[in-house]
Amino acid sequence: MSTQPSVPDVFSAREIARVAGVPAGHVRGLIAAGHIVSIDGRFVAAADAVAAVRLLRGEVAATPRQVLGGPLATWRPTGLPFAASGALHAALVAMLALVTAAGA
Repeated sequence: MSTQPSVPDVFSAREIARVAGVPAGHVRGLIAAGHIVSIDGRFVAAADAVAAVRLLRGEVAATPRQVLGGPLATWRPTGLPFAASGALHAALVAMLALVTAAGA
């Protein structure tokens, strides 16, 4: 009778992200920050993957460390606010130049 060592079920950041409905980069960031415990920096054990999915879906409350210290609390799309801010500032500068030229 041969006994084979049992291999634990592991999941990638991409698999966790797909189930949770978030970008894979977000999960990779949480793994890198230590908010999701990984085996080797790439794969997550089954129990930790389930906990991560529940957290990402908002089914459980985040711990103070997750709320105060990591990517989970700060992740959001940044392109649109940056573009809107730039456009607003450009419009203000153009308006100031127009008012200054008209008054001279």
